[in-house]
Parts: sequence; structure tokens; C-alpha cells
Amino acid sequence: MRNVRALGSPFHKKHYGKNWAKGFSEDYSITYRPSGEKAITKIRNDIVHEPGPEKDEAERLAKQYADSFGGELLKTIKKIINETLSQNKPPSHK
Repeated sequence: MRNVRALGSPFHKKHYGKNWAKGFSEDYSITYRPSGEKAITKIRNDIVHEPGPEKDEAERLAKQYADSFGGELLKTIKKIINETLSQNKPPSHK
């Protein structure tokens, strides 16, 4: 697994290159994909342009997708912090 300091940092972009999001996602097993109920672009359009039940359903799906994806990102952040801390741990004195 690659050591990544901060998303969007110069180190990060140099490390992954042009397809940084794909490389980072693969390295840290960020696999969330919407369930297929409705495309993200359709959800966005319904939230912006549709009144009533269509908008309500789109908002529900957007929250569901954001919660699932956010959960994976939070796990990844914790993993990166733990990796960084373990690499920078001072030697133990016995």
C-alpha cells in the first residue's frame, strides 16, 4: 500500500499521476458504487428540477449514497492515520 500524505497535495498527485482518484481508490479498497436504483446524474437533476415525490426520493437516495461512500472514506482516513503513526513510532526501550 502506498503512503499518501493528503488528498490533493503535490505529493499525492506526483505519486498517482493523472488518474489519482482511481489509484487511491484501488490502493485503499474504496469500492462503493451506487446500488443502481438511480444514476447519480439523475438524482442531481431530480433534486434541482423536480418537485414533490421525485425530489424527496432523490434526496433520500443522495443521503444513502453519501452515507455509504462517506463510511468507506472514514475507514480509509483511519487506516492512513494508523499507517502513518506506525511508521513514525519511536523505538521502544526495553
